[in-house]
Amino acid sequence: MKEKNKIHAENNWSEYKKSKDERIPPGTGFPEDLFDQRDKYKIFTIDDGRTELTTQIYDSYAFDDDFGTIWVPFWEGGSRYLGSGPRMNDKSYVVIKDRIEREELILFLKNSYDKFGSWKKNAIENNITSYEKEIDRLDILSVNWHQNGGSGFFKKTYMTTNMVINYDGRVSFYIFMPGVQERSGYIYTKDVSERLTIKDINSLENILSQESVISHMEEAMVKDKKLLWVLYYKIKEIEDLEKKKEDLFQ
Repeated sequence: MKEKNKIHAENNWSEYKKSKDERIPPGTGFPEDLFDQRDKYKIFTIDDGRTELTTQIYDSYAFDDDFGTIWVPFWEGGSRYLGSGPRMNDKSYVVIKDRIEREELILFLKNSYDKFGSWKKNAIENNITSYEKEIDRLDILSVNWHQNGGSGFFKKTYMTTNMVINYDGRVSFYIFMPGVQERSGYIYTKDVSERLTIKDINSLENILSQESVISHMEEAMVKDKKLLWVLYYKIKEIEDLEKKKEDLFQ
């Protein structure tokens, strides 16, 4: 669907949005969640393909600033402390707003993994054990949900890539993200540390490609437009019936 908003794959996805006068005004009877949707997007893996994680993508008929933003969970579940005790099964996500940030994340992971490859070779050749070293660091934005997904907060934080050598000489590539704390100080997340291989990085690169995102968003636009028309006719039918009643008893 490319009527008024042509897709240019070489551009930043955040530029693809309707002008304000093209948006449907509030009070039209359409449900708010039609214009504020984070749908399940696609699956990538961690731990050499052993664990599958599902990303979310923001698709809004209004084409606002968040249109096309992807939330990537590098872990599932975890404890969130609210002062009185932990609540389980909450989630946190890395927020990727556009094509530039998607490419930046993949380049960061791939460059880090390349460096890890040479470090791993040196570690094995020299029989190094029980050692950890940071490879690189990337600033990120995270969104962290608590109270069973009822509310959440955004936080600027960072991700590091790391070489980890255990006691018997096994060399692994890890990503690490520190726990973050809401301004109130009562809600914070634990540190995250997950093992990745090039297989996992490639799976993430595939779903974050511009072609994949554009294909999904075009389908979402068609779906939303169809839903809008269904709702329009439903509301119109109700309004016409009410008008008929009024006309009958003038």
